[in-house]
Amino acid sequence: MVDISMKNLEESAGILGLESFDEHRGESFYGKDMPAIAALALKKRIAKKKSGAVIVDLSREGLDEAVLIKSDGASTYLLRDLATIQYRKKRWGFWKNIYVVDARQTHHFKQMFSVAAKIGFEGVGQSEHIEFGAMTFPEGKISTRKGNIISLAKLFSEAKARALAVIKEKNPDLKDTEVVAAKIGLGAIKYFDLSHNRRSDIVFRWGDALAFEGDTGPYLQYTHARLKSILRKAKKVSAPPKYFFALEPLEHEIFSRILAFEEAAEDSLSLYMPNVLANYLHGLAKKVNEFYHLYPVLSEQNPKKRALRLMLVDAAATAINKGLWCLGIESPEEM
Repeated sequence: MVDISMKNLEESAGILGLESFDEHRGESFYGKDMPAIAALALKKRIAKKKSGAVIVDLSREGLDEAVLIKSDGASTYLLRDLATIQYRKKRWGFWKNIYVVDARQTHHFKQMFSVAAKIGFEGVGQSEHIEFGAMTFPEGKISTRKGNIISLAKLFSEAKARALAVIKEKNPDLKDTEVVAAKIGLGAIKYFDLSHNRRSDIVFRWGDALAFEGDTGPYLQYTHARLKSILRKAKKVSAPPKYFFALEPLEHEIFSRILAFEEAAEDSLSLYMPNVLANYLHGLAKKVNEFYHLYPVLSEQNPKKRALRLMLVDAAATAINKGLWCLGIESPEEM
């Protein structure tokens, strides 16, 4: 059962283009280490026995009692996670240990980090719980036990099919339609998830997850492809002459937004909030779309303005491409 599950999980990770894990460790792997941790907590008088259970009183921290061993002698998730953090620091010498687990486990991780610090485990200060909200259907919770789920393979297949339909309607002569459709479909799925604040609950609707217009991955991909089309037709982008001439207010705003890319990427990373970067990219794309509807680029008669606008188009395409790459989304050159 584990082998079959892992095979399917690895296939799903492959679809998403995720990096491979260096190792997988099930709960049973840590069984041998848990008794010694509980004994150490008792020896240091961090834990105490209560009605046959081994507990750590964290009530002064507002965290209630943390149970290491239940009254029937069974171990708890908390004790297993203590064994896990100890193993990971020893095995990998990590500089950062991130737990990406939903928000319902926030109390658990606060207890675990507190107990680990009291025992004296290394790596507690380098560990952090990155919580995220729940995803539900309009009719209620998603439940694997009840079979109330949508598989990634089905979601990806539907997304690709919808992308193919749009391509056939709007650009039937496009080359490598299957490859491009796969990139667009996957971009829609990823952006739908990553563009939300990770702490927010998300209601899954097919129309929202696979939308190609508005604040979506395909909208950003299309903007990038359109910019690249302009650059291909121009054939060459050269810097404008080095003297001042007035920018249009919208041009000035776009250049300012492009210069803010690094700040948006750093904020997104430091806060573990992909939506910060996603929101930045959408804002930039909206302004760029507004720009090339209002102002000529290739047909601009003033050579200085033409050069400037081509440079703007090139810089905007680069920023969108890099930003999408940071979100794990590919940017087709043509759509």
